[in-house]
Amino acid sequence: MDLPVFHLAIAGYLYSNGIRKDDYPLLQRDGLLARATYTRVRRITEANEIDAGREVFLLACTRCHTVDGVNGIRSVLAAMYGDERPWDREAIASYVGAMHDLRPFPGNAREKSALAAYLAFLQTHRESLEGAQATGVVSEP
Repeated sequence: MDLPVFHLAIAGYLYSNGIRKDDYPLLQRDGLLARATYTRVRRITEANEIDAGREVFLLACTRCHTVDGVNGIRSVLAAMYGDERPWDREAIASYVGAMHDLRPFPGNAREKSALAAYLAFLQTHRESLEGAQATGVVSEP
């Protein structure tokens, strides 16, 4: 079976988001943020949920997506949900869990919810994030 290019960049070993296939069970158990080398958020709270979702997006999505540029996620969501009503976080979380048919979400359920909150936030907040392919990884001093 031929896999789409966004699934396994190195067949059976590495997904295009830079996460090893064998690491997915650990990341889904412990969380992507808890195991990430570079992140500003380790633990998700109600107060930092949008920031946590942004970090998940940076870690798991920006190898292929930007907010508004190349493969921009905002235009994908606008096409799916329109702009007439607020985007539904639960629908977005469900989409995130199934968007790349053969590849599961690389974090835990709380991180998926935070990512969905961040993506819904983008409907009304026009921040822009470049993909890691353009900016690289930046660590805190």
